Amino acid sequence: MALKTLLVQSRHINVFLFNIHLTAFGRRAVTNATGLLIPPILAMLTRKQVLVYMHNFLETQDTAQLGYRLSRLSRWGVQLLERVLLRTTRVVVPLKSQQDTISRVLRMVPYWVPIPFAVPVGILAANRNPPTKSSVPLDAPTKILLLGSWGPQKDLAGALEAIIAARALGGQFTLSITGLINAHFPQYQAEVDRAVASMGTDWFQFLGSVPESELLRVILDHDLVILPYNATGGYSAAMSLTAYCGLGVIAYDLPQMRETASLLGVSPTFIAKGDTPSLAREIVAFCSNIGAFRKARREIPQPEFDLRFGRQISQLVEAMRPQDDVTATIHS
Repeated sequence: MALKTLLVQSRHINVFLFNIHLTAFGRRAVTNATGLLIPPILAMLTRKQVLVYMHNFLETQDTAQLGYRLSRLSRWGVQLLERVLLRTTRVVVPLKSQQDTISRVLRMVPYWVPIPFAVPVGILAANRNPPTKSSVPLDAPTKILLLGSWGPQKDLAGALEAIIAARALGGQFTLSITGLINAHFPQYQAEVDRAVASMGTDWFQFLGSVPESELLRVILDHDLVILPYNATGGYSAAMSLTAYCGLGVIAYDLPQMRETASLLGVSPTFIAKGDTPSLAREIVAFCSNIGAFRKARREIPQPEFDLRFGRQISQLVEAMRPQDDVTATIHS
């Protein structure tokens, strides 16, 4: 049905842009394979330009660390789909390391377009009145945020262990957790339930799934984000969003996290994966300097937020433009 709709629309469109990743179309392998074939089929049937902004490839991530167990046949099938995408569409990746890996392993070169703030730009574009400033009082306890979909790719238990230790060391803060279980790993629901039950009700809140229309407002209402990734699937959208909003960032030290930070032009505090004592100490250190941090954050000129928004929109349009004067339909 989706393909039929796109074919009808193609008469009035010059370029299609797909914003996808390998598991973007559901929990079943057949569903994902069918979804990944839509851009090549569209390109072949319409002869129109099809751009695929591909967040990750099989070869650019540690699938075992991310929680996926792929058979040899499944790997062969995924690589076949990747090669079809690369041959028939213009594939764009967000990280230079992804381009290098695909070129080396598949002998085919995707485009690399550094658009560090693509995620917040997309959310801003969908909001008529986007928030632009933090409303946290200068004298309030530090407000810490954990966000995203939860599953084996993130060390939720380790992060909460460090947070509890940080309170024991004298850290004064509140904690919010957003997001639900990654749909591919429903078995992790029990872990999240235990985590929520173990927190103190006077300094903790579980926000659950936050609509995109409210996400920037929630992020702006916090000071510090913790990104406890066991493994990354590519470019970090969470770091992009929180850095855009001016939050402090503490993250597990992984190559793609450092590459994302470099693109964003920010300097997170990196700690070794699973090093909960160091994480606890860094949380306490951040809390001890919260007044100066908030003052500096508020002194960022108001137009700068809007300027970054406009600059990223222009960069996105120019980077993805295959020819002059195009009309694009975006599917994500």
